[in-house]
Amino acid sequence: MKNKRILVTAVLSALSLNAIDAMAAFDITASPAPTPLAYAKELAFTSGVLTLTDAANIQDLTGAITTASSTVGASTGVQISVSLSNGAKFKTAPTMANVVDTATTPQSFNLVSGGAGSATAVFQGNSGAGFAINKAFVISVTDLDVVNTSPVSVTAEVSIANAINPSAPFVTTKTVPFITFDDSLAFTCATGSPENVDVTKGSKLFTGSAPYNDSEQGTVQLAFTPKLSAASAALANADAILASGTVKFTNANGWAAFDQTGGSVAIAGAAANAVIAANDATVSYTTLADLSAAELVTLTVPVANTVVIGTGNVSAAFTGVANSGYNAVTGSCDISPIAKNGSEDRLTFMLTPNGAYAGLFRVTNPSAIDGKVFLSVIDDAGVTASVVLTDLGLSSDNLAAGASTGLINVNTLGAAAKTKNAAFNASGVSKLRLVANGEFGATGSSTGINLQALSVSKTGESFSMMQSK
Repeated sequence: MKNKRILVTAVLSALSLNAIDAMAAFDITASPAPTPLAYAKELAFTSGVLTLTDAANIQDLTGAITTASSTVGASTGVQISVSLSNGAKFKTAPTMANVVDTATTPQSFNLVSGGAGSATAVFQGNSGAGFAINKAFVISVTDLDVVNTSPVSVTAEVSIANAINPSAPFVTTKTVPFITFDDSLAFTCATGSPENVDVTKGSKLFTGSAPYNDSEQGTVQLAFTPKLSAASAALANADAILASGTVKFTNANGWAAFDQTGGSVAIAGAAANAVIAANDATVSYTTLADLSAAELVTLTVPVANTVVIGTGNVSAAFTGVANSGYNAVTGSCDISPIAKNGSEDRLTFMLTPNGAYAGLFRVTNPSAIDGKVFLSVIDDAGVTASVVLTDLGLSSDNLAAGASTGLINVNTLGAAAKTKNAAFNASGVSKLRLVANGEFGATGSSTGINLQALSVSKTGESFSMMQSK
C-alpha cells in the first residue's frame, strides 16, 4: 500500500501550480496561470495559415510530473500528452527531453502519437529508479500552425500507471491560455483646446492671442504595443510592421483657408505639413515611429488671411502600407471640430429672389447680450456671399438682446448678395440657403441665434412658415 500512496500523492499534485525546473519558457503549471504568448494581430496569414516559429524557445512547454510533496515510484509507466485548441497544430513534431530518475539515469520519453500536422503530441516513458520531488517534463516545440487570430489554449495531461488497477491510471489535466493575438498598433485621437473661428473678424481668423491665425485642434497617435513577430521575437516599433503611412484629415467645408502661403495643416514631429486637396489634408510618413507619441495637430491661416475658414467636424483617418508578412493597418477618429464663436443657425431652403412668390425672413437673438449678426447666403451653384444687417437696410449690424429683426424680403437679400459677389445668382431662378452667425448664445441652445422664413401666397391672403434647419 505504501507504493500506491506514493503514486496517488504524485498524481494529485502532478499539475499543481508550483515553480518547477526552469528549462522551458512556457510553464503550464505556473501559479498564477502563465501569461499567454501575445503575437501581433497584424501578422498576415497565407492561404488561411500562419506559421509561428520558435527560435527563442518560448513555445517550449514545461509542466510538473512531481511537486515538492510528491514522488513517483520505480518502474512506473508515465505518459505525457499536450494538445492545442482552435485548429492549431504542431508543424514539426515536438520532442520531449529525458527525465533524470533518482539514480541519475536519464529516462527517455518517445513520441507515440500525434506530432507533425497534429494538434496533439503524446509521449510515453518509464520512471526508471523513480522520480524525486519537483520533477518536470520539458517538450521542445519548433513551430506551430494557427488558422485564425482567436486564442489558442494548451492542455497538458499527466497519466501515471496504477500498479493496483492497471486499467485505471492516475490522470491529471490542466488547460491554460497559450497564444493570443493582440493589436500592436492602434490609431487614436484626442480633442484639444482649440480656438474658435472669430465671427467678429469675418470668420477669417481665430480667437485667442495675436496674430489670431492658428488653433490647436487635438492630437493624433499611432500607439505601439510590443507584441511577438511570427519568429517569436518582440517587435521593436511600428516600422517593423509598416513601411509607410498617411494621416488624412477631412473637413466637410474644406481647407481653402489653410491652403495658402502662410497657412498649413500640420502634425508636430512630421517631416512635412499636409498636402491639401479639396476637403482632404494628408500628412505622409516613412518613419512610423515618428507618430508613436501623441502629436499635436495645428491649423494655421496666413496672418492677413482673406479666405473664410471652413467650419465643421474634423476627422482623421490613418492608412498604413504593410511590410511583407503583415496586414495593412487603418483607423479613424475625430479631433476637435472647427467651430465659430457665438452661435450659428441655418435655413436649407429659401425662396428665389424676384420669384413668383414673395419670400420673407427674420433673425432673432434670444440671448441676454447684444451681438453682431453675420449672414452667408448660398445659391444653387454653391456660390456664397457674405452680408451683414446694414447691407439689408437695417440701421445696425448688432441685434439687441432678446430682439428680432423686422421681416426682410428675400429680394433685398439677393440684391445685397449680388453686390458682394458678382457671381451670385439672384436672377429669380436659384433657390437660396442661408447661414446666420451671431456673437451671442450657443448653437443649438435656447440662447443661440435663430432664423425664421415664410412665403406669401400670390393673393397675399396667406403665408407658410419655414423654420430653420
